[in-house]
Amino acid sequence: MSLRATRLLIGLRLRRQRNMLSGGLRFLTERRGHKKTGARRATAGKRGGGRLLTFLFLPLMLLVTIQTSVHVIRNLNEHLATGVVVAGGSVDVGALAGAAVLLALAWAALLALNMVDRGSLARPEWDLEWLAALPVPMDALLGARIAERTVVNALAWAVFLSFTGTLSWQAGARWSAPVLAVVASGVLVLLMATCRTMLETMFRLRYAPGTLRNIQAACTLISLPTLYLAMAAATAAGRAPDFLVYQWARALPAWFAATPFALAAELAGSTDPLHALVSSAGLTAWAVGGTAVSLAVVRHALRHGLVSGGARESSRNDRREVTTATGRRRILTPVQAKELRLLRRDRTFMMQTVAVPVLIIGAQVLFNPGMVDSLLHDPRHLGALAFGVAAYTLCFSAFQTLNAEGETLWLLYALPGRLDRLVLDKGMLWGTLVLIYPLLMVAIMWAANGEVTGDTLAIAALVVASLPIYAVIASCMGVLACRPFEADRRRRIDPVYLYLFMILMSFCTYAIYASELWPRLVLLGLSALLGLALWQKARDRLPYLLDPTEETPPGVSLADGLIAAQVFFVIQGVIMLAVKVVRDDAAEGAAAAGDLGGIPPAGWLLIAFSIAGGITWAAARLIFRRRRLTRTLGLPGIWSALSARATVPAIVVGLALGGVGLGYVLLVKEWSFLPQSARDAMAMSPSGGLWLVGVAVIAAPLFEEFLFRGLVFAGMRRTFGLWPSVLGSAAVFAVMHPAVSVPPVFVVGVVTALAYEKTRGLWAPMLIHAAYNGVVVGAQLLGT
Repeated sequence: MSLRATRLLIGLRLRRQRNMLSGGLRFLTERRGHKKTGARRATAGKRGGGRLLTFLFLPLMLLVTIQTSVHVIRNLNEHLATGVVVAGGSVDVGALAGAAVLLALAWAALLALNMVDRGSLARPEWDLEWLAALPVPMDALLGARIAERTVVNALAWAVFLSFTGTLSWQAGARWSAPVLAVVASGVLVLLMATCRTMLETMFRLRYAPGTLRNIQAACTLISLPTLYLAMAAATAAGRAPDFLVYQWARALPAWFAATPFALAAELAGSTDPLHALVSSAGLTAWAVGGTAVSLAVVRHALRHGLVSGGARESSRNDRREVTTATGRRRILTPVQAKELRLLRRDRTFMMQTVAVPVLIIGAQVLFNPGMVDSLLHDPRHLGALAFGVAAYTLCFSAFQTLNAEGETLWLLYALPGRLDRLVLDKGMLWGTLVLIYPLLMVAIMWAANGEVTGDTLAIAALVVASLPIYAVIASCMGVLACRPFEADRRRRIDPVYLYLFMILMSFCTYAIYASELWPRLVLLGLSALLGLALWQKARDRLPYLLDPTEETPPGVSLADGLIAAQVFFVIQGVIMLAVKVVRDDAAEGAAAAGDLGGIPPAGWLLIAFSIAGGITWAAARLIFRRRRLTRTLGLPGIWSALSARATVPAIVVGLALGGVGLGYVLLVKEWSFLPQSARDAMAMSPSGGLWLVGVAVIAAPLFEEFLFRGLVFAGMRRTFGLWPSVLGSAAVFAVMHPAVSVPPVFVVGVVTALAYEKTRGLWAPMLIHAAYNGVVVGAQLLGT
């Protein structure tokens, strides 16, 4: 019966681990068909991707830990050599002492991480109650739990196996190294499981949930620096002779040799059978004794039952009456005040959002001394670091806007206010709180250099302007990622959106390292537009989030336009890059590159423009068709009832705008205060003139009007008024062009948006765009 209980628990734990691993990538293996209106798909069955992901994940983790172990052992042999080799081996005694210290550090860090694994300490696991109800003696159940936690601990096995196996291999054990590594690692993992079981049982019986969350926060505080200290032995810090771990290894007391960490290091570092047998006997004694002591302590703690007199459900802090002041003006909204109160009371939440980012960065700075000089001498590095810490904080705060509500999410829907406004209140609160990081950046540069340069202030201003935007993005993506009907609370956030948010954060990092002001402003504006698009999608989804039978109505959104525009420019850029590479290769063997395949660069621009536009248009139409979008739901069309009557006025307006644009071009060419590069950008080469006219008069009006008026403007028009949508879409259209041509292009964007609003079709905007480009491009080509 005991063996069956053990096998059952191990099987359940393995199944759970496999399901959690496969959940992160299920969106890749899951067939996503069209969801018909009024019908919802039943709960999807488990896919077979879990085994494949497990087989890929575990070898990768072992490979990384083995590579780290090789560097660690090399540093130990270099800095802790005493000239004395352990009996029966080839590893220095000093290196074994350092290995024992690192094993102890890794063991403590992994134990603390296991204690806080997915909040299991403050929230008992789902199988705890039925585990005690199984028809098996309590000793057998506890033994089964310890065995299960020993077998199913992939991270601990990977760390200890790779380190002891690498140490044994370098000591000369060769093919017996895996056996020695398994014995040494097995004892360490077993002792970790016994300590975890004993500590968790005692804590849960003795302390209230609030105190348990504080203990969990303390474990987080302990685990991260300890783990970083152990890992730093493989980095630049580990190459320093006075590294902290080396100092501890040189000052180890004699009794430390009897600890399981020293015995495991000796077993891995020795090839003498007798010496290995003695070390194995010592480890066996620790395993048997540790398990027996743990079982005795747990048995004694459970002598009165699984829950001790309701102590876990009450505490002085939980009974404290909460009063709020009334009749005073508040700086914060009630939702923001509630979020701050949660931050103050929930120590785990505070650790994740405030302390953990600082600990991670502090550990990096502590163990990489060269990083400090780089940060203090280049404000871009410090700005990227400040933004990274703030963004990491947003992942655990603003992104968890709805998930943090838990089972009380429905209360948010009962509050007297707009749902999207409540979400934005939370996001803006966190966007304001994380502004402390760029302010600290300026203070650090001032303290280190005695002054603050203009570049430092510019980067700090960029980070300050970006963080509220990314707080809104995180809040909106948290809404889209929320899955409130998942039974397991840990699966109520779709990890795909978290990874996507991390990718989007790279936009701001790129803007920080940009050398010119215009790219920074463009990326900042695009980030704000992206936040606006995601807010629109979150606003559409919020009313249907708690209804399992309804879905968000279909419609063209701003996000559709942004995605389509990005696809269009990426495809066009890839084609032009390929053409450039081929042309450069051809130029290496000839005096002049010439035209590739008889087609000038302007011709290839037309081809790339047409291919990218055709693919984007076809993909968008296919997606809209699958979503059952119609003209009444905002689907852009070329012809409308007013198109015929608007043809002549559109051409006239386009020619007038072309005259204005041509005057602007001539004026720019004469402005001496503009840089020469800006004036050269307005000049056009006469070669390939007909191809260039094809791009300007046919391809650009056809595809750009579909993107910027049919999708971007139409998506904004769903939520905002006429003029905000007109100006916003025109601004997006303008920033996609060179900086010197932004003013006239913005005017064209305004006029074409009004034409689309008036005629409800793309025909008039296309004619205006074509006439404008024809005048500007044709006049310049004829003038040259």
